[in-house]
Amino acid sequence: MTRGMRPNQFYPIKRSADSVEYLPPETRVWRFEPGTMQRQIDEGNIIWPEDNPSGNMSRPRFKTRFQADDSHSTSNPVSTWVEPVGPKKPSERRTRFFSALNQSATKEVRELFGAQVFDYPKPVILIESLIEVGSRPGDLIADFFAGSGSTAHASFSSGGRRFLSIQLPEPVSITGYKTIADLCKERIRRAGAKIRAELESKSAEQADQLDLDPPSTIHHPSSPDLGFRVFKLAPSNFKRWDGEAAAESENAIQQQLEAHLDHLASHATEESILFEILLKAGFELTCPVEKLELAGHPVYSVEDGSLLLCLADRIGPEIIDAVAERHPLQFLCLDKALHGDDALKVNALETFRALQPEIQFRTV
Repeated sequence: MTRGMRPNQFYPIKRSADSVEYLPPETRVWRFEPGTMQRQIDEGNIIWPEDNPSGNMSRPRFKTRFQADDSHSTSNPVSTWVEPVGPKKPSERRTRFFSALNQSATKEVRELFGAQVFDYPKPVILIESLIEVGSRPGDLIADFFAGSGSTAHASFSSGGRRFLSIQLPEPVSITGYKTIADLCKERIRRAGAKIRAELESKSAEQADQLDLDPPSTIHHPSSPDLGFRVFKLAPSNFKRWDGEAAAESENAIQQQLEAHLDHLASHATEESILFEILLKAGFELTCPVEKLELAGHPVYSVEDGSLLLCLADRIGPEIIDAVAERHPLQFLCLDKALHGDDALKVNALETFRALQPEIQFRTV
């Protein structure tokens, strides 16, 4: 809850009259109203920062109870996960116990954003444990309620797992962000940058200790892939033929034909056209894409040249020759790029057939 929602739960507390006084975070409130809180203090149900020698506490916390016969057994348990480690024989295995307070998750987010931008995030170490137990390296971790992006964050450091995060664009009232999806994307970016900085720092320390080359020249085969792509549901980039309207009259057919002289939608962008074509051509959205320049034209190389795609408004014989020299399996270009030049299209087909008959040439 926030201070604005529960103003009566924002107040100072202290263990005794001469003890240090504590307030909740500026945008948060205590769990109880003043009377109930004082009863919890009197009954010894509050953990105080001065009793914690590790220095990890900055504010009092309510004690978590585990015993079934405890009068406070209805309180929320600490987030935990227990898993077997060690030898394969069950009789020889040990167990590893992961435990993380939800406050640690809040701290993780604050370290990334410099403020508390999510309510009740999940501890990354807990999700890492779930991922490692429930999947294998290379698996796809799907999160259909991405929220704050904790699962994606944990996937970065979970041994080569890929992740798919899905989130509706629910609006939020946080400066600089329109939706929870925007916050999630930014959390993934910052988490990746933080992990990258930590790896570079570790590399620098190793170089200093071993008198190696600068960190930029050190290869780290185990470094995680920290990149990700963002997609949104949107209409097609290609105009749709309206058969019902065309059937109304000859004039309507003429209008449809004229509208499809350029069949790209007005909202289409080069990047959105690229990925729609990839999907229709049977490629995954995560496949590697490299932008090249051939014969003065930008050309996209997909899956190490399996598909070459040119989205220029006009092409000529020189781009056909440059593409043919690379021996792709497929070459696609915009139909309008030929400007109705049937001879150019026939020559392109003959060029590809002469150099590599299996090259598929198509226009879209």
